[in-house]
Amino acid sequence: MSEYKYCKKCKDYHWTSIECAPAFNIFHPDYLGDKPMVIHGDNHYDAAMKYAEYYNTGNDYCLMDNSIDVTVERDGVQKTFKISAEPSVDYSAIEL
Repeated sequence: MSEYKYCKKCKDYHWTSIECAPAFNIFHPDYLGDKPMVIHGDNHYDAAMKYAEYYNTGNDYCLMDNSIDVTVERDGVQKTFKISAEPSVDYSAIEL
């Protein structure tokens, strides 16, 4: 029976009957040094976005006022992205 749960390998939630998304190497020397970080994603862009969320959350949301360049690599194909973040406002209403 398939369950929807957190996967320790890819650090994401998915059905246990589904394989993890492919692994990408993230290069961000200013923060990670010489060793890349492995992020699982569907493509280079998706991996860059997941790294942006990781980096922004761990650094007091510093991407709100800044952007960084990261290189994403898989199977010898490298792509560089400028990543940043924008604040978002969500509204809700509750009947009293």
